[in-house]
Amino acid sequence: WIPVTIDYVGELNRKPALRRAMLKALKQKTMGRLRLAGILATLNLLNKVWLSPEVSSAKMMIGLTQCMQRENTRLLTMAFHSSSLMYGLNPFVRTKEDEQQFLERIRTYLGFARGAGVEPMKLSDTLHMQW
Repeated sequence: WIPVTIDYVGELNRKPALRRAMLKALKQKTMGRLRLAGILATLNLLNKVWLSPEVSSAKMMIGLTQCMQRENTRLLTMAFHSSSLMYGLNPFVRTKEDEQQFLERIRTYLGFARGAGVEPMKLSDTLHMQW
């Protein structure tokens, strides 16, 4: 099982010690009541981003990938439901316009990825990776 790539990106990535402290604070139940995640996202300090065109813009996915590359992450996993490839089959892609925008997010991200040296691989190839 390989999970989708998800991480926090934002201005705090430039201050690793503070970023770690904020991520630790976000895991505390009491911090949830204080809506710390929403405050940090609004201030563009830390924003949870999924490598998924269903919930993230191409710009957000590109920023996430750049962050992961700086951290020397070896595997990035984009995920979406196959039903998102055709409008009207799920809540992520309801109209023909949504479908076009969804596909454009994928095209834009993959264009960036190709230029940034991200290499595609089959899921079966990940079984042979040296971690």
